[in-house]
Amino acid sequence: MANYPNPFNPETWIPYQLFKPADVSLTIYDIQGRVVCALDLGHQRAGTYQTRTRAAYWDGRNAQGEPGASGVYFYTLTAGDFSATRKMLIQTISKAIRETGKDGGLLSAILPFNNLIARCNRKLRKKTKKTAHTPTIAS
Repeated sequence: MANYPNPFNPETWIPYQLFKPADVSLTIYDIQGRVVCALDLGHQRAGTYQTRTRAAYWDGRNAQGEPGASGVYFYTLTAGDFSATRKMLIQTISKAIRETGKDGGLLSAILPFNNLIARCNRKLRKKTKKTAHTPTIAS
């Protein structure tokens, strides 16, 4: 049930599978446990919700529509009586910096770090690809 991508900027999605129909919701929390956003995905049929268009989707914004700050967040996916919580990371880069490149050297400091994270994620995906599977939710 890991979100993809992780870390992400600015959007992510969480795949899941239902063995029977259930009401599904996704709640996002900040590091202090405050609700950032609550999404009611409605009553879903049994099936696999794995692709970007079918999985639980979060655009990285709070309930007021403001973009989330960089940092650690938690999400709880609830389906019927089942509930699971996982950690995720938002890694934001200012839109102005991305568009203009005027960052006072900040972007050049961030990019090597982002590249390191990307390499680590690729290695982790290769290792877990052999044993990876879509999480199942039985309620």
